Amino acid sequence: MSLWPRWWPPAVAIVVMALSGCGQPAGRATLMHGPDAVVLVEAETCANVLWSVQRGVHDRADGSKTPTVDPRVVIAVLSPSEATWLAQARADTRHTLALATTMQSALAAAPPAQAQQMRWSYVGAADDPDMTSQMMDVPGGQWTWLGANGSGSVWSIELVDDQQRPWCRVDMDAATARTLQNQLLEAASARPPRLSRAAGKGT
Repeated sequence: MSLWPRWWPPAVAIVVMALSGCGQPAGRATLMHGPDAVVLVEAETCANVLWSVQRGVHDRADGSKTPTVDPRVVIAVLSPSEATWLAQARADTRHTLALATTMQSALAAAPPAQAQQMRWSYVGAADDPDMTSQMMDVPGGQWTWLGANGSGSVWSIELVDDQQRPWCRVDMDAATARTLQNQLLEAASARPPRLSRAAGKGT
C-alpha cells in the first residue's frame, strides 16, 4: 500500500521525503536540532502551493552513518510544480498547540469555504547579491497567525524571526486554514521519535 495520498503528485512525495530524510530509522536516533526556520528568497508569488506538517526530521548528520532526528514539528509550504519547498519552521509541542488553538478560535465563526485556495509570498529583505544560495536561515523563525482580512474571505499566517520581522506570508481560504489547523493538532499529539542522547545543536 502506498504511503502517499492518491491525489499527491509524485513531485510532492519527493519533496516530503527530502524533508523527512529517509524516514524514521529503526531503534533510537541521536538528537540533532536543525535550523529553526528557512525561507526561499523569491520575488514571485506562488499560487500552486500546499502545507506539509509532520513530526520529526530524520537525517544523517555531517555525512556520518549515525541517524539523527530533530523531534520538533515541521510546518512547511511546498510547491509541487517546482518540486521544492518555499518555507519551513520547526516548532515544539507547546508552540504547535498554541498556534492550532489560536487558529481554531479565530476560525470558529468563519463561513464554510470550498475553494481550497492558497498563495505564498516572500516579504523579507531584498536578496543579497553576495548570497550563494536562495535559501536563507530565519533565526528563531516561527509561524504567526494573522487572522482574516476585512472581508473575512482570506486568512493569513506569517513566518517571523526572533525580532518579529516577517519573511513570508501565506494567504488562504477558511477551508485550507481549517485543514492546516487539524494537521497541527495531529502532529502535536503524535508520539515523539525515540532518542538516545543529545548531540548538540546543528545549524
